Amino acid sequence: EKLISIFEKEISNPNITAVDFSRLAWLCLKAQAEDKAIKYTKMGLKKDPHDAYCFSLAQKFTISD
Repeated sequence: EKLISIFEKEISNPNITAVDFSRLAWLCLKAQAEDKAIKYTKMGLKKDPHDAYCFSLAQKFTISD
């Protein structure tokens, strides 16, 4: 949870990538914070709709947008 908090402080950083969002989403998923995991997966897909990691997470959550 501490690592999630550190990651969340960097969300506004313009250099954050879709892969970074997927890592944050994965951490949230492992911490049983599925709502946050979905949120960060969507943010990653917005950054790069072709990112394989975010796409894989989106399929897990059945995110279609």
